[in-house]
Amino acid sequence: MNDNNRINLDTIANDPDFNFAKKLQEENAIYGFDQNDDIETPYQDLGYLCNYYDETSFLEKFTNFKNFSVMSLNIQSLPAKFEQFSVILNTLKKNNYSPSVICLQEVWQLTDDSLFGLEAYHEMIFKLRGKNTQGGGRSLCR
Repeated sequence: MNDNNRINLDTIANDPDFNFAKKLQEENAIYGFDQNDDIETPYQDLGYLCNYYDETSFLEKFTNFKNFSVMSLNIQSLPAKFEQFSVILNTLKKNNYSPSVICLQEVWQLTDDSLFGLEAYHEMIFKLRGKNTQGGGRSLCR
């Protein structure tokens, strides 16, 4: 693979208008993505770990877990999914796991935020977008 067919972090950092879709749709395009590209970034010394689990694997790993933990979830409309979310939290609780803090993204608009209380947690704190704005919003509870 020649260097013209290489997409790396440096390419993206130097060209904020880089068009992935156009590049990847070019005829006979074969591109390599190198995760080990060495570029300067303010995040290079940060250690992080973010694993994603389905319900079964999560319960296998965290049943009876008592340490501090944070649950972060893009809920895409709390009003539409609150009942389903409550079922997930109850399943976790039955397996002796309750997140210390719950963070929700994409809460969307709420007509009455008092309808979304969670048993054994403080009242949720919400930051929503303007009334006439679709999407967005976040909440936090502990």
